[in-house]
Amino acid sequence: MKTHPTLRNLFVNAAKKLRAEYEEVCVEPHPAQRGAERETLLTSFLSARLPQRFALAKGHAIDICDESSPQLDIMVYNSIETVVYRPTAGGTFIPYDSLLAGIEVKSALNRTGLHDAFQAAARTKSLQRAALKVGNTIHGPRPAPPMFLFAFCSDLSTDEITDAFIEEFFTAPPGGHLDCVFVMDQCDVSMYFVGPAGTEPVHLFLGQPSSSGESIVMFVKPGSAQVFKGLLFHAPSPGLIRVEAWETGELTLWAFLRLLTVTLQPGPVFGAWVPWNAADEMDFSFRNIGICIDAKTPRKNCQAEFIRVFEACGGIDD
Repeated sequence: MKTHPTLRNLFVNAAKKLRAEYEEVCVEPHPAQRGAERETLLTSFLSARLPQRFALAKGHAIDICDESSPQLDIMVYNSIETVVYRPTAGGTFIPYDSLLAGIEVKSALNRTGLHDAFQAAARTKSLQRAALKVGNTIHGPRPAPPMFLFAFCSDLSTDEITDAFIEEFFTAPPGGHLDCVFVMDQCDVSMYFVGPAGTEPVHLFLGQPSSSGESIVMFVKPGSAQVFKGLLFHAPSPGLIRVEAWETGELTLWAFLRLLTVTLQPGPVFGAWVPWNAADEMDFSFRNIGICIDAKTPRKNCQAEFIRVFEACGGIDD
């Protein structure tokens, strides 16, 4: 009996095909060549599915101060609006202002690989963006692009990846963190902003400017009441910052493509969503690591504000 294609089947089959192609690459005896082919597999998968105006290339981004990023496995940029400084097979150079997202690709994710990805994210996000001008108003530097890590497999459990993610986050410079980790056929570990109870969580890097201006995120290291660091962030309201871990399983590719698409073109994204509630089929856990409050809140009131926001958002660790 014939069955009509569904989005679930399309992505599950795509994952099986990508997995089979990856297994073929694994027999390559030379590590450098194996790594290059691994990156090519993911680049080809994304290029065939993202809107055509987006280009993907391995290379470096150069900022307005002539500083450059480390070599990124995949840079995503708008091919229609971006001046490419040097398009070569060995490495493309583009303006940092044109970098929409950076993706690090790993064969098998371990603690060292996660640390290296955080280091690359910190170096990339330390670069300088030009001011953002809308009409006659200058809003200040553009936000840094999100940085993703995609791995084909890992010996680490999802809990171990989450623990390592939080540990790396608290040793990274303010704002210089990796945003999301995807392990194929396993999980999605990401940072979210959670507003008052009843509102939908959004990824931290998708926060939108609010009428009250900038807020400050105060991160509290798990198991400690000490405020560890602050980070300016545009938030629509006070809320919680947390790390969410989803057991995405065979739908990991769908989750990755969906988030990347929403990142590249904020607002309604036709074709990036699915007609079934996939979240209902995934195990989910989270760890609260901070709060987002008004930047004008006096330091002496921060503890009371933390408690108020925590309770308003239903912030109870799982």
